[in-house]
Formats: sequence, C-alpha cells, structure tokens
Amino acid sequence: MAGGPIFPFSAVPDTSGETFPSVHSANSRYEEGLGLAASISVDRIWHLRFALPPKLPSGTGKLVVVSMANAVTGTVVLEPQWASIDPNGENAFTATLNLEGDTTITWSTGDADKYKEAKFALDADTLVAGEIVTMSLKFDATSTLAVTSTHQASIIWE
Repeated sequence: MAGGPIFPFSAVPDTSGETFPSVHSANSRYEEGLGLAASISVDRIWHLRFALPPKLPSGTGKLVVVSMANAVTGTVVLEPQWASIDPNGENAFTATLNLEGDTTITWSTGDADKYKEAKFALDADTLVAGEIVTMSLKFDATSTLAVTSTHQASIIWE
C-alpha cells in the first residue's frame, strides 16, 4: 500500500539570507513554504529532517517537491542529498549524505502561480522504519528564476 505524505519536522534555511520562511500569495490566497530568493548566484540549501513511521508503506520512497512562483520564465535546479539516521546513536550532523542527482523545474508562459512538481526516488540510501531522514535540499546556482519562489517538500511511497 502506498503512503504519505510525511512533511519535515524541522526545516532550517542556510545562513545566506537567500533561503527563508516564505509565504506565496496570489489572488488573496496564501501558502507557506521554503523560500528561495530570486537570481541566486551560488548554491543555497534548506536543511530538512523527516521522521519515518515505525512501519514503512510498500512501494518506492520518493521526495516530492512542490514549487510555486509568480513567474513566466526561468528554472530552479534541485539537488537533494540525504541519509537515514538511527535516532538511538547515529549523529545526523556528521552523517555522509548521499546525492540523488538533480532535476530542473521550468516556468514558462501561463505557469505563474501554478504548482510545479518534482519527484526523486530516494534510492541513494535505504529508508529505514523508525529512523530520521536528514536532508540537504540544495538549490543549484545554475537556477535562472528571477523572482522569489516557494517550495514544499514531503516524502511519499508509490
């Protein structure tokens, strides 16, 4: 049986000031998420933690990132790195994070304020029931989006 979503219990921006808690607004409606400044010139990171359930659903564990921006052109390049950590003894702050590769989210005419979704199969490490996923969600400097964007991350199984 597929399952999720599981949202991060901790989401901490890097210290650059170009990652920040964000509220995306359009047509007097609002949605909070992980903010990213416009036109970043170096990589930026959100540090995330997800608590896995005591029994994992069947299927493939995937990171889902839903993004939104008031944009009609540009890209955001995402590159998650993560590890599953035993909370009874492993150190999340010194763990080696495994790279899942990158994907590009593209905005074009008609995409302003619409949801854009990216999925990553979490197979660079092993998801373990009851453990904590420690993740660095990197926004690559090759991103070209010239406006602030807002993102939400979750883990699902499908």
